[in-house]
Amino acid sequence: MSRIPLLWFGDGGYPWGRNWILELLPPDSVDITVFEPNETPDAIENCIVCANAGAGNAYIQKLSAHGGKFGVILLSDECLLEDTPYIDEPGCVFVARNYAHPKILNHPKAFIFGLGWQNMYETYADSSKKASKRKFKWGFAGSLKTDRAIALEKLDCLEPYEIYVFEKFNDPMYLTPKRYADLLNDCVFVPAPCGGASNDSFRIYEALEAGAIPIVLKNDRSLRIDPSYWHAVFRGESELPFVVADTWEEAALKAQVVLESGMVDLVQESCISFWQHWKNNWKRMFAVAIDRIKNHSSVE
Repeated sequence: MSRIPLLWFGDGGYPWGRNWILELLPPDSVDITVFEPNETPDAIENCIVCANAGAGNAYIQKLSAHGGKFGVILLSDECLLEDTPYIDEPGCVFVARNYAHPKILNHPKAFIFGLGWQNMYETYADSSKKASKRKFKWGFAGSLKTDRAIALEKLDCLEPYEIYVFEKFNDPMYLTPKRYADLLNDCVFVPAPCGGASNDSFRIYEALEAGAIPIVLKNDRSLRIDPSYWHAVFRGESELPFVVADTWEEAALKAQVVLESGMVDLVQESCISFWQHWKNNWKRMFAVAIDRIKNHSSVE
């Protein structure tokens, strides 16, 4: 069957996101064309639009006016500030979003998937080393925005650890994907504090891919989802295998309990199984979404 056009507005998924999206989509299911953020090429029937921080919105409006069938992969809008009226229009077949938000959490056309990682990180991440054999109790690389300084301070009691602090996201001095993966491959735990404006960040998914145990807070101050933000990302899970706490002080205590219990390898194995299950889940969700686009194409 022919591939579906995927119109990617903005940076084309470089250096973040392209490999992750292609891993989740069915093999050879799309042809990607990259456009400038506000470009409005000819309306294409039965396509997917990858929108990012407003990029692609003008084209989605054009598709809606045209009446064609389309799906949307909505990236990077942490707080769902972008207007998404198209989700309720007949032409919109699905909206896949990589941040959870109550506004569309239960919408029948929407589904959530994880943030993923920088391109090529997946090449070097390795979950095979047992947690009990890893060099560092935990590791962190990134800027100290939001609650990150507090998180690192509370985890200071768990030694040894490795920290790399940078001024900003995509800092020129950032660790390369290989160096970053090498670090996480040798960590038992990886704290995943808030991102820019959400409880979510790339770290939880990077940690899981490297076989490390994420440490997260249930919610951040700006957005509360019961029983936690992560239950919205991993919907249907009653228990999460990694460390989830209300505060970073509590998180440090929970991590210490895991270390002292002698169960750290079992917790790691649970996280690895959980992660494989959810990657497969998201692949199935995208496969169903792609089939909806193709079925529209075959019917029309």
